[in-house]
Amino acid sequence: MDIAPDKSVSMVGRPEFEYNLKPQTWLKPYPKPEHITEVLTSDSEVLRQDFREYAKGRQAEENLDFLEDHAKFVAAPTLEGARELVGKYVGGASELQLNFDDSFVRPLLEALNGPGADQLTGSDLTRLFSGGKDHIISLLELAILPGFVLAMTNKA
Repeated sequence: MDIAPDKSVSMVGRPEFEYNLKPQTWLKPYPKPEHITEVLTSDSEVLRQDFREYAKGRQAEENLDFLEDHAKFVAAPTLEGARELVGKYVGGASELQLNFDDSFVRPLLEALNGPGADQLTGSDLTRLFSGGKDHIISLLELAILPGFVLAMTNKA
C-alpha cells in the first residue's frame, strides 16, 4: 500500500489473505443428517437427544412435542384426541401454542366445533391435522436442521 501526500491510499500489488479455518469434520457417532426425517425416524437415541437439546435452545422443542403427540393421535384418532391436540398446540389459549397459519387453523376449528363434528371418522380427523404436521416438518427442516448440523460439526 502506498500513502500519497494528500493521505489517499492506493493498493500496489495483489492482496494476500490468510485463512486459518479448521476443516469441517463430522465427529458424532451418528451419520450427519441431511433431512429432518432422518432425525425424526433415527434409531440413534443420541441423535434425537442432541437435536431435541438444540431445538430447546431455539425455542422449538414444542414442535417436536407436537410431532410425538400427533403420531400417538394418528395411531388412535378420536374427536376427543383431536380436541386435546388443539387445546395443547393451536390457538391463543393453548398450552404450547405453535405458529400455524390461519389457513390451517380455521378449517380445523370449524370442523372440530361444527355441527357435524361427532360424525368425523378417524381418517377425517387425521386428514384435518396433516397440514399442521407438514408445516412443522418444513419448519424444522428449513429453520432448525441447518443450524443443528453446523453446531454439531467438529463436536465429538
